[in-house]
Formats: sequence, structure tokens, C-alpha cells
Amino acid sequence: YLADGLGPVFNGDSCRACHFDPTVGGAGPRDVNVIVHGDFDDDGNFLEPPDGVVLEKLAVPGRVRPDRPETMVFETRQTPTIFGLGLLDAVPAESILALADPGDADADGVQGIAQILDDGRLGRFGWKANVPNLNEFVRDAMSNEMGLTLPDRDGMTFGDLTDDDIYPDPELSGEALDAAAFYISHLAAPVPKEDVPGGAELLDQVGCTACHVPFLDALEGDIPAYTDLLLHVIDAEGPPGIVTGRASPYHYRTPPLWGLADTGPYLHHGAATTIADAIAAHAGEAEASRALFDGLDPEQKDTLLRFLRMR
Repeated sequence: YLADGLGPVFNGDSCRACHFDPTVGGAGPRDVNVIVHGDFDDDGNFLEPPDGVVLEKLAVPGRVRPDRPETMVFETRQTPTIFGLGLLDAVPAESILALADPGDADADGVQGIAQILDDGRLGRFGWKANVPNLNEFVRDAMSNEMGLTLPDRDGMTFGDLTDDDIYPDPELSGEALDAAAFYISHLAAPVPKEDVPGGAELLDQVGCTACHVPFLDALEGDIPAYTDLLLHVIDAEGPPGIVTGRASPYHYRTPPLWGLADTGPYLHHGAATTIADAIAAHAGEAEASRALFDGLDPEQKDTLLRFLRMR
């Protein structure tokens, strides 16, 4: 509601406005994709807009989004599922850093870069892995997606503390913020619908597990997320896109594969309608794996795709 501080610019009026497919906490269709943008100087350096890279789609009555130069680069970001974030939040930073291979020391063509924030924290959430933990993820979404101002808290750097509307700041109480973070942290990760014999072996055989690591080491046991939470170049080279920290225009964080069949469309821009489309669109560090998938016989391809649909 406007009286609760929504806006003045925003993408949705609730978390559920975007995260609802197949149920609350899930992904979102293309029409709720977020727009991100930025510019480049004459030397090719990325210039982040003063109010951040997110260009909110909506505005409260009487407000308009600021004009942007025609030279700016615009991209869309698909709404990812937020199931299992509590588990990923609990993975020690050391477990993620151990998977990084920025110099490709094992010469497999896959690097994996850890996103390190300016304050030294490891990023793990978001398509550019630029958000370090679940609490900051919730703060970031409350401000960027709904335009809410938040209480100041020690060690927290995400989220807006003030804005220029008529409603007193902070517009969201600490109690409400904590309740939202608690709820999201307890959205369970999907479990496989059924076992597909040979599927996991084929995924490893074609090299997908170099990025989609089957298990992450956590304090309370291995987490079967099929991600390394690292940045990889998986986008084909083309027009320059958004730069975020250590993430170049073509770096994106490996998304978990749990609940895959129910969280389409796929990839950071949501341009892939099916899982097979998503595989076909992999480039960069994933080109060799894509070629190996293409070389499978029809029965093997069917087994692997069924395995992914059962995640």
C-alpha cells in the first residue's frame, strides 16, 4: 500500500508479486523480469547510475522514472526461485572459495570466480553473486523491488535508509524485516520427484558438474544444490552488459538445479523456455559441455533431460 511506503518507484507490491510459480517463493514468468542498466565511458569502463543498476518498472501516482541516455545498456533479469536460500546461506565461505579456479589450474576450460564485495565479504546471491547473505538479500529486495526504506543495522549495507516521499523512515520495521527473512530462510529446497538411473552420471560425463557441483559442504551435511555459487562466463560474447564487482558483462552465478522443471523460463534473461533451450544457449566456459551433450545419443539425451526435470 502507498500509505505503508511503497515506492516511489518499484517493481512489485510484494515478494509474491514476482516469486509465485509454482507457489509462493518460486520463480516468475518473463513479464515480471527486472530491468537493469548502466553506461560506459569512452574508455569502456562501466558507469553505474547514481541510483543503482535496477531500473524499476512502476511508480506511484505523480512520480515517473528518471530519463536515461540512449547510450545506456539495458538488460533483463529473470526472477529466480528463492527456495532453499536458508541452506545456501549456511554454506561456509571456505566451501565456496575452495571450488574457485580463476586461473583454470586444472585446464578443463572452467574457471569459477568468487564474487568478493568491497568490504571483503563473499557474495553468493543474485545473478551476479553480489549479495553476501540472506539478510542482505531481503534488505536489497525490500528497497530495490518495493521501494521501502529500512532500519539501519550494524554490518548491513544493503537497502535504502531514506527516500523523498512523505512517509516517515524507516517504512519497514525491524520486526517485519526479521519476519520476512525468517520466512524466506525456511522455504524448503525442492527434493527430486523421482530417481532417474544414470542421469547423475551423464550430467557428470558431459561436464555440467564442473559448475553445477552436486553437493556443497555445509556444517550440517552436504547440500544437494547442484551449484558452486561462483561466477562463470556462460553468455555468448556480444553487446556489453552490466558489470557488477568482479562479474564482467558475461559472468553469471551458477543457479541451483533443485526444482528446475518448475522454475522456468531459464537463464539470467529468461530467454530459454525449456531445459533443452537453456543447455543450447550455454556458451563461454560451458561450450565444451554443450558440445558433449549434443554428442549424446537420443536415449542418453532423454535420460539426462528426465533427470533434470526430476530435480
